[in-house]
Amino acid sequence: MLGKLIDDVCQQPDGDDCDLASFGVFDRNHPESALQSTRMVLDACLGAPPAAVVYSAGSNSCELASGPGKPGSFRSPTGVKRADLRAGCGLQNVAPAADDIDHGHDASVLIATGLPGLVLFEDSAQRMFGSLDLPPCFGDGGLSSGVQRDTPACLIGQAGQLRAAGWPPAGTAERPLIELRVRSLAFVPGLTQTTGQTACQRLEVRLRALRSQCNMAAREKVPRTAADNCRSVTDPLTPGSAGFTSAAVVGQAFVASDSRVDPNRWIPTLVVPANHPLASAVRRDTSPEALQLDGLVGTALLRGTDVVLDYTDPTPSVRVACTDPDDGSCLAMPACVPRDDPRAVVPACCYGLPEDLLVSLIRDHSAYGCCAALSPATVDELNNAEAIAGRELPAPCMAAR
Repeated sequence: MLGKLIDDVCQQPDGDDCDLASFGVFDRNHPESALQSTRMVLDACLGAPPAAVVYSAGSNSCELASGPGKPGSFRSPTGVKRADLRAGCGLQNVAPAADDIDHGHDASVLIATGLPGLVLFEDSAQRMFGSLDLPPCFGDGGLSSGVQRDTPACLIGQAGQLRAAGWPPAGTAERPLIELRVRSLAFVPGLTQTTGQTACQRLEVRLRALRSQCNMAAREKVPRTAADNCRSVTDPLTPGSAGFTSAAVVGQAFVASDSRVDPNRWIPTLVVPANHPLASAVRRDTSPEALQLDGLVGTALLRGTDVVLDYTDPTPSVRVACTDPDDGSCLAMPACVPRDDPRAVVPACCYGLPEDLLVSLIRDHSAYGCCAALSPATVDELNNAEAIAGRELPAPCMAAR
């Protein structure tokens, strides 16, 4: 956590305690003392293309797309194009061209409540996005007027300074910081072993599992765990295990039915020099949790979400819920674990499913456990439509508002 609290643990080289309650005691020459002893480093996939599961009532099946009505424009987090995408949850080998940055980029980020948005350290930003010679961010994106649209980030310009509590300012009037907008930011669970799938690969596996969940729900009219053919390649013995993990995407998570790719929805991002004391200190302080920390995430950027920072478990975690799951700015995919009764609706398996499929399951097949996965506006529309038709939905959907 970024900033200084009274109960922080002093980490000055001489081991002396810090009197954090007295004004003026903090020494800017010891920036490493400005971090709490409890930190939350997350695996993230930055700039992944918009992705959602869409439902076709005619074929009663689900596909991955960038959003409703846009099936041809999908690209996976690792860069697999829609035409090459296979069924199932196994990863596909893909080797994007050296200058192709239109895919997700693996990163380690530190939750920093004292910051307003996303901060990337310059060497990490260059590793992901090259020289940072990116398309400009205009009006509706400005990426449609002769400029390449398929980019994970765009350039706003020079942003001046970043001021964070307890740290010297980053950037000067002569050398202002670069400001970007990053297309999306996805959080995935950390690995339990030293090697495994990258963050973007884990996101891709989870999206493929969501497609399998959607197809099963469409076929059996019951939201349940992913089908047996959707196993994780890292856990081939457990049916549906690809859906047993969670993921959350913010930014332009997917393109809503009435919108388009629009960098105004992307995440404001400052690029801080890698030799700034803030970058040097947090990288040193978070090792070996992150081999090299790539940036900081301020919880204020998670607009349209309910966020809980959970320190009750030995492994700190973040819980993210979307307040409006229909507008494309947030996609939450909780772990979809099975229940003993195959006819039971598993509420966690409803999240991320297409709105039209959820409405059908609730209205026609009494899957009231899915009510909470709808936005309040959609619940109102559903209840009003039923009232006009002379029917009334039972209380569970009303209570979920």
